[in-house]
Amino acid sequence: MSAEQHYRVGQVAALIGVSILTLHHYDGIGLLHPSMRLESGHRLYSSADLLKLQQILTLRNLGFELRQIRELLQRTDFDAIASLRIQRRVVRDRISEQERIEAGQIQTKSLPERSPALECRVQEQALARRKCQFARLCNRSKDCPQRIRRRPSARADSAMLQP
Repeated sequence: MSAEQHYRVGQVAALIGVSILTLHHYDGIGLLHPSMRLESGHRLYSSADLLKLQQILTLRNLGFELRQIRELLQRTDFDAIASLRIQRRVVRDRISEQERIEAGQIQTKSLPERSPALECRVQEQALARRKCQFARLCNRSKDCPQRIRRRPSARADSAMLQP
């Protein structure tokens, strides 16, 4: 009988595509405990833990909160296979929804374009917003030629008047 393979936190993070901090957080809140811990405190995850993590990430991606996921996985009547089927159906529904949205965007592209006057006003407003943002950034830079200069103080005015 062969021993089950276990993975360290860094290996799991690399395999699944999550951060080590995420795995530590999931352990801390009781969502995903590692199967084993070494005497040194290192976490070791089994293949079953990886499957559970994959379920967690899928449910998270579907919009469930971590609290809801924990409660769902802790239920005694929880069926992993049924859960995966539901998740697959939800993902397919989301894909269909995205395809409908994309089809709607394609249809709107075929609508007549805006009038040139309206387009010009929209571009002018966008340019004004960008200039405003640029001005705010430039005020922090002494080298900027468009920097808004502060008004000279009264002492500076009187010093300029003296010969």
